[in-house]
Amino acid sequence: MRALLLLAGLGLSGSTLLTVSSVEAQVTQLPNPLKVDRVAKAESFFGRGQYSQALDVAQAALEGTLTAAQQARAYWLSGKSHEALGSLDKALSVYQVAVKLYPREPDLLIALGDLFRKVGLEDRAMPHYQAALKADPDNATAHTALGIILIEQGLFSAATPHFKAALSRKPKDLDAMLGLGRSQAGEGKLAEAEATLSAGLKAGGNVDMRVGLA
Repeated sequence: MRALLLLAGLGLSGSTLLTVSSVEAQVTQLPNPLKVDRVAKAESFFGRGQYSQALDVAQAALEGTLTAAQQARAYWLSGKSHEALGSLDKALSVYQVAVKLYPREPDLLIALGDLFRKVGLEDRAMPHYQAALKADPDNATAHTALGIILIEQGLFSAATPHFKAALSRKPKDLDAMLGLGRSQAGEGKLAEAEATLSAGLKAGGNVDMRVGLA
């Protein structure tokens, strides 16, 4: 009652009080800018090729309280920054911790698979791409990576469906187009391979596609 009398003396109405209260409630519901911005800031540094800064900010973010999505992304940024800086052993440690925490996060699984492929450990990479596809069956990146490994193993018929699945999601993906052309050629489907590689060249493909057509 005393509060209402005070408001009346100030010339404020009950509707004004409700408006102020609702604004205060909205403000208290806003996320902590520091927690949100650290991951976004690391992403920005990474996108500009400032990997040391991206790494520092991502690691600082991981020391705080984040949502699951933010934490998974911070791990990815940390690992990728380590890779870009040439610290593959540190990147490996980051990814291994991350996939234990988030075993169904495709980006982390693919990052770990890519790292194993980078050092020539395709057999260790393959299960991570398969796990990524189990979590996200339409993941074009995982399909392409698996297809490339299968080609390297001479399993052309097994590789072809993966490239086709990737292209169904990303029709202009040049890696998938080159992979499909190679797998079709390996299967003896030379006309199909030529058509695929020609389409890849028109889409901006590189010298690998020209070699495939030679």
